[in-house]
Amino acid sequence: GTLSRLRTNARRDFETLYTADRNYQTLMRVYAAAAARYTRDTGRPAPSAAAASNADTASDADRRSAASPPTDAAAAPPELSPAT
Repeated sequence: GTLSRLRTNARRDFETLYTADRNYQTLMRVYAAAAARYTRDTGRPAPSAAAASNADTASDADRRSAASPPTDAAAAPPELSPAT
């Protein structure tokens, strides 16, 4: 019936939209946007993943800046930008 079709369609949509590869690509765009913002805001290259994971190499201000969400739509990847 109707409920069965809804479930089937929802599952199909989920399997199409939320694949491991698609999630990985989205995560890489988020990281790239964060690195670009860090460089734009500090004038320095973004720290490498290894350096960022070592608490002794990043200052508190650097960690706060890297953790801040984008404040404008241009800094966010399209899927995170506010709807217009």
